[in-house]
Amino acid sequence: MYQQIFSQYPADIAIRDWLLPSFEQMGKGAALAFCESVVLSCLMTRVSTFKVQKKNAPKVLITGLHSQRSLWCYMAAAMLLDKGLSCSVVPNIQHSSDWSGLIEGILANSVLVFCENEFANKATELVNLMQQWQRPVGVIGASFWLAAHESNVTDLDQVKVYSEAFEGVINFIDRLEG
Repeated sequence: MYQQIFSQYPADIAIRDWLLPSFEQMGKGAALAFCESVVLSCLMTRVSTFKVQKKNAPKVLITGLHSQRSLWCYMAAAMLLDKGLSCSVVPNIQHSSDWSGLIEGILANSVLVFCENEFANKATELVNLMQQWQRPVGVIGASFWLAAHESNVTDLDQVKVYSEAFEGVINFIDRLEG
């Protein structure tokens, strides 16, 4: 059913109107975990198929630390691909220090990072590191946003921190298109 939805609707509409509400209705537990694994598999296939077609497009690195939000990494990639951008998804970076080498290695034009609570205490340090990349960066995570907001670093130069995943991805895409 999810493959059919993604074939008939743009990714942002499929995610906003179908995936997120169905995940919410399932609550937590085995049914949700199974559904997420099926959707993740479909999205991984979709992203790898589009990669071939988007070879010369500007490249976005999408990543998370310690496998945080792997599903969101691939949902974001589907949304970016629909806008004509190429994506490299690396959902399980182990350390923030690995980002710089990866960005240079894949020649990323921009970066979208999913960051959560264990990095909230390093929000200022990480945002300052991301500024050094000198490219558009979006950081998504509610607890990370809260910590960055308290330190007044949610919007510095090319680095923007967003609290909510779907809205954050949409705003990041808007920045890249504008």
